[in-house]
Amino acid sequence: MTGTKKIVAGLVFAVVIVGSPILAHATDCISYPLPQGAILSLPQAPNWPDSVVLRAPTGEAFIVYGGAAFSMGMGFVGNYSFGLFVPWQWIPWDKCPRDGTVVKERSRAEVYVFYRGAKLWIKSPVVLFQAGFTWNDVRTIPDGTMRSIRSTNGMVWREMSRPEVYVSYGGMKFWIASPDILRALGFKWDDVIVIRDGLLSAFSATPTEWSPPLRELSSTAVYDLNETPGQKRLVTTLGQYCFPSVVPDGALASLPSGPNTTLICIG
Repeated sequence: MTGTKKIVAGLVFAVVIVGSPILAHATDCISYPLPQGAILSLPQAPNWPDSVVLRAPTGEAFIVYGGAAFSMGMGFVGNYSFGLFVPWQWIPWDKCPRDGTVVKERSRAEVYVFYRGAKLWIKSPVVLFQAGFTWNDVRTIPDGTMRSIRSTNGMVWREMSRPEVYVSYGGMKFWIASPDILRALGFKWDDVIVIRDGLLSAFSATPTEWSPPLRELSSTAVYDLNETPGQKRLVTTLGQYCFPSVVPDGALASLPSGPNTTLICIG
């Protein structure tokens, strides 16, 4: 969630709502607003093939891509006999597409690939082809139905033919130089998500999404990346419920420094 600024006695405070942690391997991916009358799908629900159309008990139609169901609305083609009528528990409307699924919304140009519930932006046809995809792999979903887990914070990545491993926060990636550093950051090799070549280009040199407060591995200094785009701000007072994430030493060196700040986190 994006931090909101609060002015108190002339100081700028970043107020962050701290909720349950997002698991890197999450598959649940509830979209909002919730479909009318929806019930969460069952883990043992059928593994529907791509392009199958499912009908909920309310008549709402869903099309399935990558094991996830995307709403087509109540009046799809005006034919309520079209599609397979199934219970809500069999419709994966609350799931993210499986790893490697490539999707775009009908009226949008942006193309994304999913891994562990997170979507990575494929920024150009060059990247699409470098990753081994073709335009035939791009599934078109109804407008407004794109969904994913909230961020890539705390996810660990490696491209298929490259040895380098990275951890991501705030839409940026930070190189993890050795297995010892990987373990020191609290990760293990099973946490490394192997993705197709070229897809790490989705990450930027500056923050593009909300980041938790960060500190480098050998430092006690904590930085906020959310208040001023493209800058890190030293946190001089850290609230009781603020829990910084840790990045490799030197990871934050390329970001210019802004004014010091105070961070208050609400549990």
